[in-house]
Amino acid sequence: MRKFNNLRFITKICIPVSIMIVIAVSLVTYARSQMTGLASDMRTIVDVEAARLESVLKVGLNINEAAVQIRNMIVDERRGEIDK
Repeated sequence: MRKFNNLRFITKICIPVSIMIVIAVSLVTYARSQMTGLASDMRTIVDVEAARLESVLKVGLNINEAAVQIRNMIVDERRGEIDK
């Protein structure tokens, strides 16, 4: 502590300021790396979810199309019975 008291005033100011600068730079670097990782994860999730959603929508569309075709077949059968 005695060595710190013997330092000049400007040196006493520079030490805490330099420590705060190092901490700030470290926090910014850490935050940037985390945000980059999150962006990568989100990109992957969105791509996978979009592919899954597309598949589900295609299945739903195919089911609807099959239901319409079955309905048309039933209507055609009944129309044949009515015509007889």
